Amino acid sequence: MEIAISPMSISDGSFANLTKLKTLNLSTNNLTCVPKGLPTSLTTSPLPENSECKMAGPVLNLDSNNLFFITPEEFQFYDNISCLNISRNGFSAALNGTEFSSLPNLKYLDLSYNKIDLAYGNAFRELQRLEVLDISYNDHYFKAYGVTLNLAFC
Repeated sequence: MEIAISPMSISDGSFANLTKLKTLNLSTNNLTCVPKGLPTSLTTSPLPENSECKMAGPVLNLDSNNLFFITPEEFQFYDNISCLNISRNGFSAALNGTEFSSLPNLKYLDLSYNKIDLAYGNAFRELQRLEVLDISYNDHYFKAYGVTLNLAFC
């Protein structure tokens, strides 16, 4: 017997009335897009207390979902976020320097365990406040013959 897990979607504004909500963990939900209209009261995430991410400020934790592609529009309502965790998503786009432009306060970005393509030299240039970038375990492109690799963003 084969069981397929269907992608989950959260309707825009589903949590908007929860004005005192401080923590919302959206990890491991099989999400295919970033939900819009989350409460602006979100300030923390269920991460370990000593986590560098949590210490950076407001956190959006979307790890272990199915976010294969990212656009600036997906984060347009989250300009207060200091830490974004989108690790373990199968994210496989070539970052061109616009994906996170809606997040001007981002200090910590976790893209670990994905399949990102670092073909463009302007990847991450929009993140002027970025202090921590975790791209560990993205070895897919390091092992693939003939695929572009450019670390000029460093």
